[in-house]
Amino acid sequence: TLQDTHLANSVQLCVGAADGLSLADFKAVDTVVMNSVVQYFPSIDYLFAVIAQACRGLSAGSQIFIGDVRSLELLSAFHTAVQLFQAEETLPLEKLKAQIQSKLTQESELVISPQFFTALQQHLPEITQVDIQLKRGQCLNEMTQFRYDVVLYIGGCEEPVSQRDTALPSALSINWQADMDIEAVQEQLMRRQPERLTLCQIDNARLLPTLKAMAALSAEQASIATVGDLREYVRSQSSSFPGLDPEKLWQLGQALNYQVSIHWSDDSQAKTFDAIFQKLSSL
Repeated sequence: TLQDTHLANSVQLCVGAADGLSLADFKAVDTVVMNSVVQYFPSIDYLFAVIAQACRGLSAGSQIFIGDVRSLELLSAFHTAVQLFQAEETLPLEKLKAQIQSKLTQESELVISPQFFTALQQHLPEITQVDIQLKRGQCLNEMTQFRYDVVLYIGGCEEPVSQRDTALPSALSINWQADMDIEAVQEQLMRRQPERLTLCQIDNARLLPTLKAMAALSAEQASIATVGDLREYVRSQSSSFPGLDPEKLWQLGQALNYQVSIHWSDDSQAKTFDAIFQKLSSL
């Protein structure tokens, strides 16, 4: 029951199956939100049916937001991070690997590759743009490390920053190098003041400790026999990790009057990301 009178007069609540909701029953719908729920859908076919149903009820200029999607590419990394965090120091690595594999085989929630969403345009012509974004946040947790957001644009709406024309008078594109840092990005933006700056193949600092642990597990080094050894090895390597936390780039763009779009690099298996800085109009 809505206690607020204003909300009670302007909000309509209903209960039903997600794939049975008809937007024709509502007036002037321009946004559909599915936030932190699709992982509980029974199958990828069910998710497709829900999206298709929503597309049929939306007009041009509308959008579908799908939040907190669990990444298929990062599923092994997720279970590695959880089991490594929970394990006792003395646990042998063989048992740790067995626990990780057990969790992978027992996975019951829906985990989705971003490629599913980009492929939707081939089957649902109403979708004109697909924008896949990493999660914002300063804390390292399941959401910021292993999940992502999706916006599906319907019809003739403004396309997202990540898909706009790169042919601008002052557009820069830079491939990320291991010795670059946030100060180097700031220097480029302040000195050259481009209309658009694209940074490609940035190592995701949020994932590097887990990826380093996974590499050590695969290598089976004799000096790393227990969970305690593995944790110490990852800590000893942390100072040499390249890359950036995406949140630092969002904050830099905000400080320097740039809109920032961050998405995974093509064919990177979600290990690297691209960042696009688009200069905002001066007030």
